Amino acid sequence: MNKSPILVYIRRFWLATFVIVGMSYAVYFISQHTLQLKTISDVPASFLIILLILQCVMWLLISFTWKIINQAQSGKKIPLYDCFSYMALIGLGKYIPGKIWGIVARSADMYEKHGVSKAQSLEATYVEQFFLLYIGIVMGSIIFLSQMLGVPYFFGALLGVLLILLSAPAYNMSLHFMIRIYLKIDSKISDKKPVTGTEKKPGKRITRPYSIKLSLYFLSIWVISGTILFFLYISLFESAFSFHLYLTVLAANSLSVIIGFFAFFAPGGVGVREGVSSVILSAYMLPGDALTLVLIFRVWVVITEFSSGAIALAIRARLGVNRSLAK
Repeated sequence: MNKSPILVYIRRFWLATFVIVGMSYAVYFISQHTLQLKTISDVPASFLIILLILQCVMWLLISFTWKIINQAQSGKKIPLYDCFSYMALIGLGKYIPGKIWGIVARSADMYEKHGVSKAQSLEATYVEQFFLLYIGIVMGSIIFLSQMLGVPYFFGALLGVLLILLSAPAYNMSLHFMIRIYLKIDSKISDKKPVTGTEKKPGKRITRPYSIKLSLYFLSIWVISGTILFFLYISLFESAFSFHLYLTVLAANSLSVIIGFFAFFAPGGVGVREGVSSVILSAYMLPGDALTLVLIFRVWVVITEFSSGAIALAIRARLGVNRSLAK
């Protein structure tokens, strides 16, 4: 059966079109705020090197976390560079209205290249998104409440440990609920009868040791992301290190990203993340400094996400050439 020319065209050029549109959006966004921002050239070279190292470590950690999640859900061992390219797709996908775009692209490519079924990819994605949001909420909320209520950090840390230990029950309790929602949506889209009774699969529950490991990985990712924001602040505003402010920045970053995640009307949470962050940080620094900081951080995020996307595309193109030559 011959494929439609339109489908062939879309399959060949959708990713390039996707990147061009995303880059155009990023240029537009940056140009709209240039007059309000200090440039990245104002950051001392030593701080810039630290920021780049932290960013690379975060990319590697995110890619490795996806690798172990997918291996646990599907049993397939996907190379780390492929995992990096998949996470770059997710990063780029945020800038197209409809945040599911990158996830769908990742699932399709994993099925084609590595034999990971769509169901397994969906399960891995849910594990990934659940722990990303769960740990972000736990970390941000505990820090924020400790700062507001004056709860000693020791008790906040104990509460954090308790919630990490409860991550497995929290995930397993939510799993059945999410599967029911998915099956209802799938039955309406595909015109199938809703799956009921013994045909309904309960989903793959996770163990406590595995959930603790994932919690620590995602906690590290959130800490690194917030640390990048904090280093931008002390470099641009020449501020001395303050542990109190550092924790506040970690909380502001995680809570703003999570709220922006649910802002489906905003590509990449643009505007929402900056608004939440600036409101929280305004209690600890000048409102103008808080707004400038979060806007610079947004520029940093856009540039690094599109840079990672360009690197991923280059790797994929190179590997494609090598595979063609090997045949």
